[in-house]
Amino acid sequence: MYTTFFLLFYTNSNSTLNVSLWAEQASAFEADAIHKAGKSEPQIILFVGTLAKNYPGIGLALSGGSACKWYINIDVPAIVELKDKTGTNFQPINWIEAPARAAVEEVAENKTVRELLEINPHKCKKVRFQAHVTVRRICNDKCWWYGSCQRCFKVAKPYGSTYKCTSCSNIAVAVPRYRIVVIAGDDSDDAMFVLFGRTAQRIVRRPVEALIEEAPADSDFIPDEITALVGKSFVWNVSFTENTLKFGDISFQVNSIVSIDAPGEP
Repeated sequence: MYTTFFLLFYTNSNSTLNVSLWAEQASAFEADAIHKAGKSEPQIILFVGTLAKNYPGIGLALSGGSACKWYINIDVPAIVELKDKTGTNFQPINWIEAPARAAVEEVAENKTVRELLEINPHKCKKVRFQAHVTVRRICNDKCWWYGSCQRCFKVAKPYGSTYKCTSCSNIAVAVPRYRIVVIAGDDSDDAMFVLFGRTAQRIVRRPVEALIEEAPADSDFIPDEITALVGKSFVWNVSFTENTLKFGDISFQVNSIVSIDAPGEP
């Protein structure tokens, strides 16, 4: 199982830099202790063994895999000087966390895909349903990831030397996030489903940063880990997407994975 941890650092040039740690490195990073210590004094962290890459839609970011190591507030002249300089304009570390999902989800009614397509989305825009589906194909015309706002996870677009959220107008470094669009169905019909963020990562089983690093420059490339979903069956908790309500093109957002490799029929 893979774990991903996102960090946003201020550099000695007073700019921000996105750092992502994944797999064992994410688990080993003592975030709670650093967050606690960072309430009273600056935390200067030296990362080594990271991969630097200028991601489209994200900008410059560092990714820390198995070769990555870090040193916190080490006693070397450059670190001491930076800590003294930062101390005059110290700001406590801010912890930004995705909203927690309720421990017990509402009981969702089972529906076939045909039944889902026949529902009036404006009357059931917040209702969740359960569907047993098999993935038919990956939508090649939809990019499988995007640069997201750290606050609300909506699309963040270039804004000068940084990024600005198209929804809440937050200005910060964009964070890569899954957006996998598939055609899936059962014996009754097929429909379009969208999987975001951690929901997508659960079935892909790789952090999005890792796949971005391995992908060629061609933006139409879809990693094998994603194309391998074709033919697999799932039970999904779904609801209508925002685009369905705005534009009338019916599609469903996968809110959670109920089970994997379930029978294709309800």
